Amino acid sequence: MRELSIMVDESGEWGKLSKYYLITLVFHDQSEPVMPHIERYEQHLADASLPDIPFHAGPLLNGHADYETLSMADRKRLFVAFFTLARNLPFTYVTFAHRKSEFDNDKRRFEA
Repeated sequence: MRELSIMVDESGEWGKLSKYYLITLVFHDQSEPVMPHIERYEQHLADASLPDIPFHAGPLLNGHADYETLSMADRKRLFVAFFTLARNLPFTYVTFAHRKSEFDNDKRRFEA
């Protein structure tokens, strides 16, 4: 029997810092293995002398947290490696973008 995993992620906040609130659903059919892709990614990092650290786009792009000691070139190489991994993983996704101004600043209306 096939099993579908669904992961939900959100981006944005109710305040004035963002115009949009995003909700993304990521779908993965558990019969499609991800480990071969992850193992190739980890091997690529080792072969390229890149650190195997958790991917966090903001700190990676800005050189903060775990990425502060890495050169811009190495951060770019990490980004490309992770992007390649993500493109090849057997999952699909859909993102819903909500313009917050369309809800007249009514948080309860938006949540409904």
